[in-house]
Amino acid sequence: RARVRLERTNRNPPRSGTRRGQRTNLPTQEARMLRDDRESYGSVTKTLHWLLVLLIAGMLVVGYVMADMPDGDPTKGFLIHPPASTGFLVLVLGGLLILGRLVNPRPSLASLPGWQRAMAHTTHGLLYLILILQPILGILLINSSGHPVNVYWLFNLPLIAGKSKAAAH
Repeated sequence: RARVRLERTNRNPPRSGTRRGQRTNLPTQEARMLRDDRESYGSVTKTLHWLLVLLIAGMLVVGYVMADMPDGDPTKGFLIHPPASTGFLVLVLGGLLILGRLVNPRPSLASLPGWQRAMAHTTHGLLYLILILQPILGILLINSSGHPVNVYWLFNLPLIAGKSKAAAH
């Protein structure tokens, strides 16, 4: 009897602020943390942001190491693939970040002076432009040498530019 009574009372426990059987449309705290709102960026945006920072920093390190290697070094030929693959990944993740910015609210900058708000919007816009253009230019540069971009040895991106000696140098 006690077990049956316990099961009956726990069937539809009321949610805080609602009567029994009513559903609330308010998102949970966890769901609110995932999405951007007028007060802060959500955890998805923050994760994408810092992942992109790490990927770009890693590409810069590999690029500086490769710049000091002689042209015939076989390691240099091997090291060209990870930055090219990572560039494609940056392009995809950057596109997702920009898409998220377009569809989600952004934290309010109302407390800042007008010139700082203008500079923040301009800086963000330029960084997003670089985030998209740089990987595209890298893909075009690799294509201009007559090679497709091999993405982590899984698949090749289609050639979007023909071979060009002038562009390859």
